[in-house]
Amino acid sequence: MRTHDVSDLKSVERTSALADRFEAWLNVVSSGHDGYLDIRNQTLNWTPLARPVPQSTVALVSTAGIHLRSQQPYDILNPHGDSSYREIPSESSHGEFMVTHGHYNHGDADEDINCVFPIERIRELRDEGMVGETVETFYGMMGFNPDPTHLLEETAPAIGHELKRQGAELVVLSGG
Repeated sequence: MRTHDVSDLKSVERTSALADRFEAWLNVVSSGHDGYLDIRNQTLNWTPLARPVPQSTVALVSTAGIHLRSQQPYDILNPHGDSSYREIPSESSHGEFMVTHGHYNHGDADEDINCVFPIERIRELRDEGMVGETVETFYGMMGFNPDPTHLLEETAPAIGHELKRQGAELVVLSGG
């Protein structure tokens, strides 16, 4: 895996207005949540694809609070967030999903889960040969975690380990 300094990202537009907006948002978040920690990536971990996209095994991970109706909802009442995750079979059907998240308006996602968890679009791409196979299990979690320490030290490595075990070569990340 290659590591790049974040400042090497020439293709990402960085404007002072965008940076100011981001900092203002961080101030709102930090003032409204006890125990908030601002932990930012200092490096970009990047692994080039070993095979062309149509031959690569694809996974989907979302922080939009996605889970199956049969699974335990995320703890949206915990002021410190919920860093747990849910395993979602990649062949789950549209009606099996729900969103449990209190920090964004998920009305559109309640109508069509694909707007935050494009599971059907990924399967269509697979069926059309635009991407390779999909892993057996996708993952959902809730993005609200004022202190991301547990997320960084336990949740993300656990999901990464499982994706690697399943042979994921390309991971689509979606937020809420």
